[in-house]
Amino acid sequence: KKELLDINGLGKAKVVKYGDRLLETIESTINEHCKTGKNESFSLGKRRRDENICPNLADDDDDDDDDPDWSLSQSHKKTLKNK
Repeated sequence: KKELLDINGLGKAKVVKYGDRLLETIESTINEHCKTGKNESFSLGKRRRDENICPNLADDDDDDDDDPDWSLSQSHKKTLKNK
């Protein structure tokens, strides 16, 4: 329980009130994850790069950051079109 105080947003009062329930939830979540993880192959070593990216962010078509042909004038035209 003492280590819960290291978590930002958890003070003594919350640890006293919710600590046991929080630790039980963490333990059960880990146990469930380990059960499902045995069927999957995590021993391959490398993960795909975008595995931890939110799907909504990864598929955002309006994001021009990765476009090598992007220019400020295109952005300006896009803004004017939207108005």
